[in-house]
Amino acid sequence: ILKTCLNILDQLPETVYKVCDLLITVTKRNGPIWRDEMLDTLCKEIYQCIQFLIGILVNDEERSTKNYKEKSEKLVSGEMANKTAVRIHLFTLFFQGQFQDMKVPCANALKTYNIIPRLIKVLTEYQMIVSMINKALPTPKWLAPLALLLDLYDKVALSTKQKQQMHKICTRQWQWYDISASKWTNYLPPQNKQIDDAY
Repeated sequence: ILKTCLNILDQLPETVYKVCDLLITVTKRNGPIWRDEMLDTLCKEIYQCIQFLIGILVNDEERSTKNYKEKSEKLVSGEMANKTAVRIHLFTLFFQGQFQDMKVPCANALKTYNIIPRLIKVLTEYQMIVSMINKALPTPKWLAPLALLLDLYDKVALSTKQKQQMHKICTRQWQWYDISASKWTNYLPPQNKQIDDAY
């Protein structure tokens, strides 16, 4: 289903929100294993697109100002540039969507394929090209979703790290409210451990 959806997005990029809704619905039905496989496949697609862009950006033969027009066309409106934009946009929608179970798996998939350093490389190389050419290049469609994806990844990584640190220093005592006594009462240690493990 993902392959078909990506083919549709390549033809009709404006359908990205509907495709995202469809894939999230299928994810809810098929469960976490299907979700992880789908995110892995999408990350492989993003990886290939990013590698293509890096190849264009770091190609020494194309670093001259004579070739800036051809290079900018490949980066801005080429087929792979459009594929990159659509795939990253779809991934950011998963990342920032209302379906909470997607954030950490999205971050894990990005980490597994080591995509974040490559995204940063694309940004830095693109900046070097723009500064070297000294001409205004059209803004690539992939630039905004790429920056948003970096921001979303950073937020998830930070919150995950903070939660891990908090759990190391905090002990949780679960309580229940006793209506008859009008006070909170601690659970016994075995029940407290069971609740805490489930949490």
